[in-house]
Amino acid sequence: MNDEICGGTHVKNTKDIQKFMISEYFSKGTGLWRIIGITSNSTVSSYIDQEIEKYKILIDKIKEQIDEYKIKDKQLDSFFHEISYHSSCKNLIKLKTEYSKLKIYFDELLNETIKDMNKKSIVDIKLSPKLFSKNNNLMYFSVFEQNQKNIISALKELQNENSNLIFICFNIFPNKIQYIINCKPDSSIKANELIKKINIISNGNGGGDMFFAQGGSDKKDSLSDIIQLISDY
Repeated sequence: MNDEICGGTHVKNTKDIQKFMISEYFSKGTGLWRIIGITSNSTVSSYIDQEIEKYKILIDKIKEQIDEYKIKDKQLDSFFHEISYHSSCKNLIKLKTEYSKLKIYFDELLNETIKDMNKKSIVDIKLSPKLFSKNNNLMYFSVFEQNQKNIISALKELQNENSNLIFICFNIFPNKIQYIINCKPDSSIKANELIKKINIISNGNGGGDMFFAQGGSDKKDSLSDIIQLISDY
């Protein structure tokens, strides 16, 4: 295979180029690559500084997530120990490699952490205090600022464990409420019919089918009226 390269602008002497650095390269097709380089001492130094700052911002974002999810891991500490922001071409290459390894490891660790948190959240939702309506096998309860997917998973598990019951969960936020209904297949109560009545009281929106429905409202103070409707339903 013959290799061919076009260097672009010619110079009288290579010393005029000063420092040279490949900043980017990518495939343009089979056997064809585009290589982008930069020259001059000041341009190369400026590029290195900008790239190192870019990776510092990315690594700081990882640190913010570590604090947010309260992750403690010795391997992460080891990664951070290897990271340097010294401004040099050699260190930039090292920093790119270290960041790549850190990102792969952290993403896997974060996914596992979130899975564990979701499992705990589902258990906590299932253990929330529950009340019965007066006239039906309808159980309702409230949680605070929970992930909606976790509530749906918890309701499905509760339904499987208590096939004769209907479950309604109110997810309460500072400025809104969400409501999620899960009905058994042979229930006389239909989730989509019940949620329509809740929407009228709460001036909310939502819908679903006869087995599952969900909705929400900005009128948080309507919760007491909704609970009255549910308890007498």
